[in-house]
Amino acid sequence: MLLLDIQIVEIPSLRSRPILDFRITLSQTELFAALTNECQAFAGYLLSTSRFADWLTITRPYVETRSVFASTDQVLDRLAAMPPGARIGTRIGANVDIRFLDLNDGRPQAQRWRRVPYPNNQLLIDRLREGELDAVLMWEPALVLGLDGAPEQHGVFPGSTSPVVIENQSFGLILLQRDGFVRVALDEAIAELTSDGTIERLLQETGIPGVVPD
Repeated sequence: MLLLDIQIVEIPSLRSRPILDFRITLSQTELFAALTNECQAFAGYLLSTSRFADWLTITRPYVETRSVFASTDQVLDRLAAMPPGARIGTRIGANVDIRFLDLNDGRPQAQRWRRVPYPNNQLLIDRLREGELDAVLMWEPALVLGLDGAPEQHGVFPGSTSPVVIENQSFGLILLQRDGFVRVALDEAIAELTSDGTIERLLQETGIPGVVPD
């Protein structure tokens, strides 16, 4: 799109990667070193509402993903349908875990669900299918890709996290602040790839559930 020779490079980390997750394991120092020595733009970065380091600049988002509720009962289409005491699995520290914890703690004791936290999304899928959990709240791409792109064929049925309200996760590219002109070019490229349907096609081809932001 930019008529440039784009090279995709993988940036290694000293820490193991989270399983079926979007978290980047690079420290601020490692990220700065990567953007200084190995690449000009780092893709797959969560564009949260928190403040960025003043040496970073960010592009517009190119994809949005969501968190979902999932159970092995096709009739249950949302968290609100679960009876009190149901075992609800979450990944420790995930946004949906924090929101669920806040909402659940605010309910009367007799109406609360049982929160069962796990360290990664693969364990959530495994424990749900084994029957140790009644339902899970998790990142949708992890659920879909962790079940070969077709959760329903494995007896797992996604639904709504309601009454837990969780914002979508938007992803873009980050660059060093000094590379603002490159960011502008990437923003224009993302806009073109959005308008001509390329990003939507790539999502379909890869099986990643998500929407392309306007």
